[in-house]
Parts: sequence; C-alpha cells; structure tokens
Amino acid sequence: MIIKRSAIALIVLLLLLLTTTQAWARDIRVLLESSTDKQLTVFIDSGEYEIKDDRGVYITSIRRNTEVEIENNRGELAVYVEGKLAIDGQSDVYLAALNDDCLFKYKNMLYRGSLRIVAYGSITYIIDLLDVEYYLYGVVGREIGNNQPLEAVKAQAVASRSVALAKIDPANKYYDIGSGILSQSYGGYSAEKEATAGNILLAVNATVGEVVCYRGQPFECYFHSNAGGHTEDLANVWSGRIPLKGVPSPYDDYVEKSGLSSNIYRWQVTYSAAELKDLAERYGGRGIGEYRGIELSTKGADGKASASGRVTEVTIKGSKGQVSAKRDDIRSLLGNLKSTLFALSASLNTIENISRDTTFYVLDKGQTTPQAVSDIGSYYVQDGSSGILNRLIDWGMNFTIKGANRIVNVGSGSAATPSSSSNAKIVTLYGKGYGHGVGMSQWGAIGMAADGYRYDEILSHYYNMEINRDFTLEKY
Repeated sequence: MIIKRSAIALIVLLLLLLTTTQAWARDIRVLLESSTDKQLTVFIDSGEYEIKDDRGVYITSIRRNTEVEIENNRGELAVYVEGKLAIDGQSDVYLAALNDDCLFKYKNMLYRGSLRIVAYGSITYIIDLLDVEYYLYGVVGREIGNNQPLEAVKAQAVASRSVALAKIDPANKYYDIGSGILSQSYGGYSAEKEATAGNILLAVNATVGEVVCYRGQPFECYFHSNAGGHTEDLANVWSGRIPLKGVPSPYDDYVEKSGLSSNIYRWQVTYSAAELKDLAERYGGRGIGEYRGIELSTKGADGKASASGRVTEVTIKGSKGQVSAKRDDIRSLLGNLKSTLFALSASLNTIENISRDTTFYVLDKGQTTPQAVSDIGSYYVQDGSSGILNRLIDWGMNFTIKGANRIVNVGSGSAATPSSSSNAKIVTLYGKGYGHGVGMSQWGAIGMAADGYRYDEILSHYYNMEINRDFTLEKY
C-alpha cells in the first residue's frame, strides 16, 4: 500500500499530539542591551562558535579565548575576529554555539548560549539565545535572592518559567524578553557562578518544565516583592483578559519579623504642598495653579472596593486645574511610590500606643470567657466594609476596641468611598507593601516556605488554583 507524504506527516503529527502533553517552545531570546555605541566587543570564553550571516550561511568558526569586535556602520555590521574582518555589510549576524558548554562574555558578564547581533539604524541589539532552563539559572536568584527557603525559590522558578514561556512569540521580530527589572532581571552564567547559587540550580532542576497555566497555556505569572497583607485583582492594576484575583497574603510581615527590611512591609511618605504641585505638573505636563488638595479612590474595575484596599485613582487638585492617575500609574504620579496600598490617615500609631499601656480582652470563637491580650498585634480583625482580614496593628480598618477604661474607634468610611485632604501644607501617606501587588508576593512566599508550605501550595494560593479551575500547574 502506498501512503502519500502528506498522510504520513499527518499521522506523525497525531502521534506527537497523543504522546506529549504540551509542545511549548523552550528556547528564548533575551535582549542584553540596545547599544548606541559604534563599536562593541564580545569575548568567547569557552566552547566553539560559528559565525553565520542573516541567511544562516556559515562564515567561520571561533574557539575559546577569542575576541570578537562588532562595528555598526549606519545599520550595517562589520565583524572582526582577532582583528581580522570576518563578515561585512550584514544587518543581522549570529554567533551560534555548537554545544551546551559554550560561554561568551559581554561587558564583564558571562552568558550561556548563542549570540545574535542586529543593527537597527544606529542601534545595535545584543541578544542571547538559550534554553529556558539555562535562562532561569540566571534569573531566579536575581528575582528572589539566593539564600531564601528552597520551597520559595522553587515557586519563583515556576513563576519565572511561566513568564518566560508566555513571552516567547515567533511574531516578535528580534527578541522575546528584556534582561532588566521591567522584564525579569537576568544575570546570565555569572549569576550561576556566585557562591550561594546552589539553591537556585537545585530549585530550577527540581521543577524543570513546570509552569502555571490559564486554560492550558502559560500566562505571565505576575509577582512582586511584598503585597502588604493582600494581593490585588489584575483588573484593578492593569487591563487584561485573565481574571487573576487578589488573595490574602498574611505572611508578608515575615520580612518585618526577620528584621531584614521593615520599610518593605510598612512605610510612610510625607509631601509638602509644593512637592505635590510639582509632581502633578510634571506628570500631567501642565500647570495646576495653587495646590488645593489630594483625593483618593479605591473603587475597583467592578465598581466595588478594590480587593486589597489599594488606591485605584489619585487626583491632585489646584486652583487652575487638576491631574489624575489611575491604577499602577499612581506610583509614577507620586514619585515612584512603593505601592498603591496606602491611606491618608492611619490607625497604626493609635493602636501601637494603646497596646503598650492597656490590657484588652478578646472573645474568640468557641470561648465563653474573654481572654486577656498583651499584644494586640498578634490578633486579626475583619474590616466591616471590605471583608479584608488585617492585623490589629495595621491601618485602614473600621472597628472598635474596648479595653480597660478606653474605647477606640478605628477607621472611617467605606473602602470604596473617595477620601481627600484639605489644602494642608503637609500630607502624609501611610502605606504597605512594595510593588504592583498582583500575583505572588515574594516575601509572602518566603514566609509560607519558612512555615512549612510546599512550592505547589504557594503557587496554588497566589495564582487562584484553589478557587478557579482555569488556573493549573502543568509540565511541558
């Protein structure tokens, strides 16, 4: 029986689909730099490379300990190997790695993989091409740190892998992802060589191929340093079709308890009227006259209070106009603010003061006799307006504390109701958290891991697998 080639190809394709769960691309193109320098240098540290032109035609081989110079002459590249011209007149040149041991050095950093050099006018793109798993060796430690609990590092490895795979797109002409903090911080092979990087390699290898998916496809697993106690709905920070919801993040205060950096979990910033006026005019590109006040709203995309109580709109008012910013742009308006989880007033100082000199009594569920409390900071209360669970020593809640000879009312108004300052000369914002607040809180993950949670449990919590079956943990 004669079978046509097209039929054979179809059979092979069907067999592949039946025998593999996913077929996502595993190679990623990482932009190391967009340089305006006319001359650049790359050093071949180990292994063997081949220079190829923009059609993939072999030009010459390069071995270890070889210097390669690149010149961008008005959009055309000239490549010199040890001072001798190897190729000229190309806008796109490859230094193709022949094995996994190949390393090249660019600006004192070592990198695995192949190198693509693209001239786009006077700009030269330096692009690293490598397997996603090798890419993660250079990313995970830069994002969460080398010395964190292994389960937290595993969670970061899966999240970072998911981001990488979600970014890979053949439609991207030159590269898939950057190498700085706006993408994922990438330290290349140099990061692997650090003395404390063993945990990183272990975490990546232990989770190899694992990704978080939405409806079967990797999605950009957003993460940030610290949620301040509760993450936020994606829709209230950026637009997007993925319905990632905010969840409680009670382990965020682990960073404060560890004594490492309290201003990541809790912070405050004070502005003068002149500073707010200047920030508004620079952000809005127009004058607003004399400063009149600042107004905040926490109304979310659905018209209700934001999931975490984050501010979703800020308006700075003046005598001749006003300037507003929404969602994560608020941080830019207010001078690179750490997060949008803040308020104009705080119960923090009041409660801390009364906790030092007052005995309180709390009636927990199942108890018949109120129990004396010496440290109210260890207790949680549910906000009557938003339903969010917060520690008693944190700001932004509506509740009443009744103690020995004292009654303290804390908080005011609905979380979705705008609040505003007068035209006072000084405005103080009381805030929590560090970052956009969407997806996994890295310090929350670290605290969970320190308390015995596994990486899959951490991912399940922050990426809604507990509440939405469209979010799953898959393996390619």
